[in-house]
Amino acid sequence: MKKEVSMLMITLGIVFSSCQKELNRDPQSNEEIAVAAAKQADFTNTFYGAEIHLGDGKVRSFITITHQDIPREIGIEITHGLFQNLPTVYSDMHVPLHHKATEVTPYDHLEMDWMPNGHPPAYFQLPHFDIHFYMLPEKEQMEIPAPNATNTSLASTAAYGRPSPGVLPQDYTVPSAAVPMMGRHWLDKFADVLPPSNQTFTHQFIYGTFDNRVIFLEPMVTRAFLLSGTDVHKTIKQPTIFDPAGTYYPTRYNIYTNETTDKVYVTLDQFVLR
Repeated sequence: MKKEVSMLMITLGIVFSSCQKELNRDPQSNEEIAVAAAKQADFTNTFYGAEIHLGDGKVRSFITITHQDIPREIGIEITHGLFQNLPTVYSDMHVPLHHKATEVTPYDHLEMDWMPNGHPPAYFQLPHFDIHFYMLPEKEQMEIPAPNATNTSLASTAAYGRPSPGVLPQDYTVPSAAVPMMGRHWLDKFADVLPPSNQTFTHQFIYGTFDNRVIFLEPMVTRAFLLSGTDVHKTIKQPTIFDPAGTYYPTRYNIYTNETTDKVYVTLDQFVLR
């Protein structure tokens, strides 16, 4: 009996000691909380859209998001076979986004256009891809009318006209094509391909507007450059007006090849909440 009582007392002592340690433990410090939050923010998931076939390969969209629903990167993933046996005529492909992408970014859908002979102006007349990140529903995009003498006036904020100050980055002052079902394209006045430099076109970043707002962002890149395996990570010049506000906008565009999978990527990243 005495032995049983002794064992009980020892057990109670251990339990009491453990409770005391737990009660006396300091609450988690601010530094520990910050470190834990940073680690949690590093956890990401990647979501893919449906595959679209072109040439001997395919393309699909993707978005990488943290567990706090903060976008890390969005764009397209291209298999190398796509660059072979491409059509000899213009081809446009609707590239659907995963619904997660539309929830945490301003983008509704992507469109990838294959231009086997390029398009005007002359410095873009090389085989290339135009990748549009559209910020309006496809139905609204398809309803954008043809340009005419009234809606293309650059002296006003007409549908294809020059937007109000702040809608575009201040260096995007060079108007380019006004295209039905697409919008007005704008070039950075310091773009490499513009006079007087006239360098060979490899890639450029375009802003697209319609009816006084930005409706798409567009990396343009030649087939030859994508096949070269050259990596690009370039800052996107920013406007001061964001529509819609209260969502995440990218500040960099990227062109790169994953050497392990041999897949090619054209993406936007380094998002900032506007």
